[in-house]
Amino acid sequence: MIKEAAVKRSRPPWRRAGFALLAAVIALAGASACSSGLITQTNNQVAAVPGASATIGDKDEIALRGVMIAYNGPQGYPIGANAPLIVRIFNSGLAPVKLVAVDASGVAARVEKITDGASPPVEATPEPSPGATGELGTTPTPTPTAAPDPTAGTLAEVGPSSYALLVPGRGAYLQLVDLTQAIAPGESAPVTFHLAAGNQTYTVTLTVPMAPPETALPRETGEAHA
Repeated sequence: MIKEAAVKRSRPPWRRAGFALLAAVIALAGASACSSGLITQTNNQVAAVPGASATIGDKDEIALRGVMIAYNGPQGYPIGANAPLIVRIFNSGLAPVKLVAVDASGVAARVEKITDGASPPVEATPEPSPGATGELGTTPTPTPTAAPDPTAGTLAEVGPSSYALLVPGRGAYLQLVDLTQAIAPGESAPVTFHLAAGNQTYTVTLTVPMAPPETALPRETGEAHA
């Protein structure tokens, strides 16, 4: 009995080119849709940068993005040191949002606001947060809580459709003071944020990782042995 051999037909070049062109058009349309979005759309998306994230509020109008411990080298932070935080707060709602208190119990004695004399941390123009996935840290579900201690003051205030950057070197920022445990690159620490919007208050705890180095670390060179 003679078996019929299977013949594998390849797509003609013009057909393969057509599929490639169609894929490019779809990708371009998706990019245009993202670039035309407003802060009310992008602040609910998770950034493709390392850091912890949370979306807060009855209408998800408050967002914490890219929260990290500032990188200070491969040695990390020893016990008793101070560790600056990188915090970005977005507000797409109609009411101002206040960051009224931050604590890191079990990791640091307290959290303080530091002003380094640079530009103010609150920006006047909204900055949409990045819209890809892959951010480190947890995204918990915040729940309304009792109002924090009013003596704590206001660490930052974000107006409607605006954002605040609490970043070292860019004005005011937050700092873990007198660490009770060492923090090395690749490790994280729980940090709790207390926020208020209108007559509602929220408390959310993030697992905050240390930021990666801005440039690749040099590799150690060694002499090969036979």
